[in-house]
Amino acid sequence: MTYTVRGKFKESQEVKELKEGVFARNFVIIVNEGNPNSRDMPIIFNMVGKQPRISLVDDLSEGDAVEIEFELRGKQSFNGVNKYFNNLDVRHITKL
Repeated sequence: MTYTVRGKFKESQEVKELKEGVFARNFVIIVNEGNPNSRDMPIIFNMVGKQPRISLVDDLSEGDAVEIEFELRGKQSFNGVNKYFNNLDVRHITKL
């Protein structure tokens, strides 16, 4: 299932090579629900893939309005203690 959120680009983190030709990168957008009493929420997203896909955020500057299409992913770790993890896996970025 794909979700969409709009916000303002905040920053990106460095690109990490996971294995030959496959990279990962995290970036943050600031989301505000439009209510003047609500707080800005920093939301971190991640991208995994080949270099052209990972460099999509290179053209974004802090404060740029963006729309992010993403999939919500989750997993459970079974190493003696149940731990749960999730990530927001980016499918598409649109600069507004």
